[in-house]
Amino acid sequence: MEAKGQPMIWKEKSDLKLVLVLNDFIEKTGITSVRLYQKCLKDRPKEAPSLWFITQKYGSKR
Repeated sequence: MEAKGQPMIWKEKSDLKLVLVLNDFIEKTGITSVRLYQKCLKDRPKEAPSLWFITQKYGSKR
């Protein structure tokens, strides 16, 4: 667990932990689309990484 008051540093997390956090967030909130992910993330910004971070880390490398 994160220490109280410490910011969540997503880039320091392993890929497995990130996938588990994303999966938990999606299941807990019932997300079915990217738009709904953004809306839920706006209400709970510290529970999951932003779409920008996900795209930068896992997006296609053209």
